[in-house]
Amino acid sequence: MDRLDVYEQIPRGMREYLSHYGWHFSQKLAEYATDPKRMKNADGSSHRWTHEEVKQAIERNGLTIEKAKGYDCMYVANMAYSDFYPKPLSSEAQIMQYVKAYIDDPDGEDGIALTRYYADCIAKGEPLIWEDFL
Repeated sequence: MDRLDVYEQIPRGMREYLSHYGWHFSQKLAEYATDPKRMKNADGSSHRWTHEEVKQAIERNGLTIEKAKGYDCMYVANMAYSDFYPKPLSSEAQIMQYVKAYIDDPDGEDGIALTRYYADCIAKGEPLIWEDFL
């Protein structure tokens, strides 16, 4: 079954973005989405791992993420830290295990991280200027 959104008219910038990256985070979009000014921790503090730091943490914890594409892991790691650290995820290892479970979810769709991020943007009324993320 095809995604339902392929039947809707979508903005030209979004169509161009998807033609380059599919439903995955580009570097620019991951950096935008995880900007400490936008992504606040439950306790009000700010924190952001870079793409390289996330890759190193995944390796350090002996994990392989099969469906990892683009900058999806960077976004999910930062989202998990922001939403779930220090409870219920209290360590880097637990956060990276969450990243693996989230992205490699056997019944999750390809591009699950960007799909859910985009749904949150829609729900919050936050438009994405897709051309900015190419």
